[in-house]
Amino acid sequence: MKFKCENIGMISSADVEINKISVIAGLNSTGKSTIGKAFYCLFNGFSDIEKSIKISVKDSLYQQVVAALYPDLNLSGSSTFIRGQIRKCVEELCAKREVVSLELVKEIFSQSFSEELLNKITNEVYHKVYDVIKIPDDALKTMIIQRMYNLEFKNQLQNAFFSDKESFVSLIIKDNETKVYIWQNKITEIKNSINIKVKAFYIDNPFIIDSISSSLSPFFEEKNYSRVLLDAIRPRPDRRDFQSVVDEYLTDEKIKDIESKLSSISNGNLALVREKGIVYHLNDKNVDLSLSNVSAGLKAFVIIKALLKNGALKENGVLILDEPEIHLHPEWQKKFAEIIVMIQKTFNMHILISSHSPYFINALDVYEQKYGIRNDCRFYLTVPDGESAKVNDVSENLEPIYKLLFEPMQALENERASL
Repeated sequence: MKFKCENIGMISSADVEINKISVIAGLNSTGKSTIGKAFYCLFNGFSDIEKSIKISVKDSLYQQVVAALYPDLNLSGSSTFIRGQIRKCVEELCAKREVVSLELVKEIFSQSFSEELLNKITNEVYHKVYDVIKIPDDALKTMIIQRMYNLEFKNQLQNAFFSDKESFVSLIIKDNETKVYIWQNKITEIKNSINIKVKAFYIDNPFIIDSISSSLSPFFEEKNYSRVLLDAIRPRPDRRDFQSVVDEYLTDEKIKDIESKLSSISNGNLALVREKGIVYHLNDKNVDLSLSNVSAGLKAFVIIKALLKNGALKENGVLILDEPEIHLHPEWQKKFAEIIVMIQKTFNMHILISSHSPYFINALDVYEQKYGIRNDCRFYLTVPDGESAKVNDVSENLEPIYKLLFEPMQALENERASL
């Protein structure tokens, strides 16, 4: 899998292969996080996009019909039959969406409702329903992808210094390329859209778990990737009801070694406890801790453990980690790196990581070699380029990364020597 972009945020151009583990290193404000977020938006924007369109159209049609027939109706309790009739009408409209006409809309309504109800429906309503049903899929896809980028980039996707230049983001999966063109922060064209079957998880802040009990958090309410992650790690009694016991057993066996590594640091789990809500339960001490009292470093491991425990990480799935080492001591950076490599190896995942820690990057390099995946992993370095930054592939020689990231220490040593 490859992600390409041009003139996005600080990045003038990037061509990043995300096969097993790809690491993007660099100084602050050189676009490392931009690549991760831009990739996330494109990947999850096309995740089940056809299903998203169908749901959106059905919801809109349902609201249109309800507003026309029963503007003051609370569709619950005694109105179950009416609600069923409306949904039946909507389902039939959607099933015939490609060949629907205004006459067919009227015909479907006449078959579904009594004459008394039909008298409430004006030609204006028929036209509104017809307008919804005839919206082209391409237009809806554009709106879905645009919304994803607006949420994460606050309507400023392009480089602020070059907003009059055309930009693009593209995703290549098995030689099939989807390309999205952008001008003045608006998507102008989507070429060869695809329907992706899995979701990516983006982790940039371990403190997100402090808001896990809230349906809406002031810190995360406008971040799509935070809502997706919170939903995936939130403990629920019925989390694995959809899995057969055989599937659950195989999954547990598969992640046994990873969980063992995690438990050496995080000997507990997120748990839903009556009267306490969601807590961090210490298994060995049988004690419940408030999530706000869990250390920042430990929270990073708790999130990964919850994704594993809930079965959220899938075969060939995608995980994006933005500076995961930021709250970790070098010893825990080393352990976190090994766990990430083990996850990739176990699930054959595509993992994109941004980092400015030489310890963490070195640990990834070592464990990729230890677990036999180094040849398929990539290392990139973001380099300032005027008012933007470019991305260089340094996979064959990591010295430019270490030289850049160790430079401040060397500068201090030079100052010490001059004292």
